[in-house]
Amino acid sequence: MMKSITIIAAALGLAAVEPNAIGDEPKRDRLERAADSDGQFPDGLRGFSGHVAGELVSKDVEKGELVMKLNRVVHVWKPNKAKEPHSGIGKTFRVDGITGKFLDNLLVIKPGEFLKIEVNHVKGDDLTFLGEGLKKIPKEEGTLLAGEEAAWAGLKDFRGILVGKLVSKDTEKGTLVFAMEKVTKTWKKNKAPDPTAAVGQELLVTGISGKWLDVLLLLEKEDRIEVEAFHNGKEHLDFVGEWLKKAEEENEEKENRE
Repeated sequence: MMKSITIIAAALGLAAVEPNAIGDEPKRDRLERAADSDGQFPDGLRGFSGHVAGELVSKDVEKGELVMKLNRVVHVWKPNKAKEPHSGIGKTFRVDGITGKFLDNLLVIKPGEFLKIEVNHVKGDDLTFLGEGLKKIPKEEGTLLAGEEAAWAGLKDFRGILVGKLVSKDTEKGTLVFAMEKVTKTWKKNKAPDPTAAVGQELLVTGISGKWLDVLLLLEKEDRIEVEAFHNGKEHLDFVGEWLKKAEEENEEKENRE
């Protein structure tokens, strides 16, 4: 008899625990599980400040928090310190600090819908709302851009020096194609929102002429090169006639440029 009572009590205990563990899971825990599903916070995104877009995963209006899948870096603000703002693309993040009228905006956005929001990264694994620019957007504005499209969007109005591996060249046309690896210098007039979006992409450089054709002639496929180029609105970079060389070479002039 005692054994039967024990078995029944154990069964009842399990029945009491299960709903609490699954159905009554605290909202905060669900938000944490969603935000942490993609792993560690990207080092390249630390210190970020800017405008991002993506898909709403979950929200807690009472706490002023949401979890979103980051699909686009719309703009990077001047206080930004993140070395690779695009490194958060495709990952899931919690955004906290949403208050005031923007809670009303959050209230009408449903999970699975898309939003644009201004955020920064202060510390830890979360992003924080900057106090402006939280709104629902159409799916086409909040979905992941194709690699090449994202690259040119990130390079818009770029002014500086890029490093990458030479893919091909045409000395008659004065052009080259290289696979971008990194940005080494940006000039004062640079306005590119996120040049790192072009890392890994093959970029066309046009307008190589004069003595620089001799340099181009000596460059071979697979050489790592440095090239100074500007982006002027089209899907190519314009050579500005001042810097083209193998990346291994050193030149004090480049280090002293503004």
